[in-house]
This record gives sequence, C-alpha cells and structure tokens, in this order.
Amino acid sequence: GLLAVEPAESGADYKFRYYNADGSEAEMCGNGARCFGAFAARLSSPTKEVVTFESIAGTLSAELIGGSTNVRIAMCDPFDLHMNLKTDLKSDLLGDIHFVNTGVP
Repeated sequence: GLLAVEPAESGADYKFRYYNADGSEAEMCGNGARCFGAFAARLSSPTKEVVTFESIAGTLSAELIGGSTNVRIAMCDPFDLHMNLKTDLKSDLLGDIHFVNTGVP
C-alpha cells in the first residue's frame, strides 16, 4: 500500500491516508500507522515523542518509545461486544462464539 501525509483538518498534527495496492482507500493499517507515526514525528523540529493523526478510522496517536526504535499506536477502544452467539456452521465446530470489534488492525 501507499501511505500519504496530508495537512490535518480537525486539530491533529497530520492526516493519514492509506491506499491499498488496487488504489482503494482503507480506513487504516496497524503496521502502516506505526510507520506513519515514526515518519510524521520526524517532520516536526524537534522530533516529537507523540504525534497525532486523523484517519478514516478516527484520530490516532503514535508514541515513539526508546528514541525511535519502537512505536506504540493508541487505537480506538473495543466496541460492539456480543457474547454467546449461536453458530450455524455446517462443521464439527458447533457451539457459542463471542465477538468484539477492535477496529481496523
């Protein structure tokens, strides 16, 4: 994919855009967001330890840990929890399942 840095529109430091190989735009990519955060932090002088950026998935923050070798992304809180859903699979895997939406990984 392609990562694009754009001016922020809603108060963050930057705007993050992620394009898939087929040219479609995705909400975000977890590893892409880490790379974007590391790069965007260096666009500021001096380099920021925490940088925020807008995405289709919402505003995220990236924290550079240990200088710049590790990047921690703060993503949205999990939501849409469903417990004990009945499956209708035609296999040996019968039983209840649980579901939680953690956003785009």
